[in-house]
Amino acid sequence: SSSSSFWLSLKSYKNKLKMDIDLSKYIRKKTHQELLLDENNNVEDFSNNPMIKTRCIKEFYDDCNIFVTGSTGFLGKVLIEKLLRTCDGIQKIYILLRPKRGVGSEQRFEEYLKNPIFERIRLKNPDVLHKLICIPGDINDANIGVSEADVKTLHENVHIVFHVAATVRFNEPLIDATNLNTFGTQRIMDLCTKMTKLKVCNSQVINACACMEY
Repeated sequence: SSSSSFWLSLKSYKNKLKMDIDLSKYIRKKTHQELLLDENNNVEDFSNNPMIKTRCIKEFYDDCNIFVTGSTGFLGKVLIEKLLRTCDGIQKIYILLRPKRGVGSEQRFEEYLKNPIFERIRLKNPDVLHKLICIPGDINDANIGVSEADVKTLHENVHIVFHVAATVRFNEPLIDATNLNTFGTQRIMDLCTKMTKLKVCNSQVINACACMEY
């Protein structure tokens, strides 16, 4: 029911708040000490505190499959590059790509892999780019325009969803903006409800995060 969902969300929020407070105390304690940072500016020493260790972002993504919309936008590209470069435990990242100006999804994907933002990855560990999987589709279409086979793949394998696809043009026709930002988000949420391994769905379009535990 909606009431039980509310209390579960509240409990999850309180647990997250406590974890944030514990992490803040730890960082303040380390203020006058040298924090060990790796080449990606991530803290290496998280102590043996189990609560602190749950905050280790890198470990959170271990053995996870991720689905990303809006991957060709500024935020989407930065997100994917950071995940590939710093979270080597990730299994696969599925990215939704639509045909555009007569160029098919697969062809756009090949060009996407050549983007300058991935230069550091290409120089250091180019094999990581093989974790990127193109999912042809369009957020504007029913069922986000994805084939039945790809829908099955997403339902059975995805652990984390980043919904970043949106229009931010202030002069966008209202009907187009509504279809993409509102109904597009609803289509992604409908897809997420059938993902059997889903842990987190983060929607930057509505600036909200819903967590599910199974």
